[in-house]
Amino acid sequence: MGQVDLDAVIDVIKGPSGNKPMWSALVFYEAEASIFIETRDRPAGFAHGTPSETVEVDEVYLQTHFGLTNRDIAEIRRFPERWRLRNA
Repeated sequence: MGQVDLDAVIDVIKGPSGNKPMWSALVFYEAEASIFIETRDRPAGFAHGTPSETVEVDEVYLQTHFGLTNRDIAEIRRFPERWRLRNA
């Protein structure tokens, strides 16, 4: 994953991270590269480690941890400007 123009991404869903459930996450879609990216922040009061992380995630992750359907993902890819942020 290279540099991403955060002004051009589409916010997809927010909720607890699937990989770090105590962490809050925001998944966004970068249409030019056609990738989904999760940014996650550690819980307040977590004294050690990285305050936030950013990783590329795949469709299976979105379906498993955020409940997005194949139809949702196809809609995001086809018409990203129509998508509205959801809460998990």
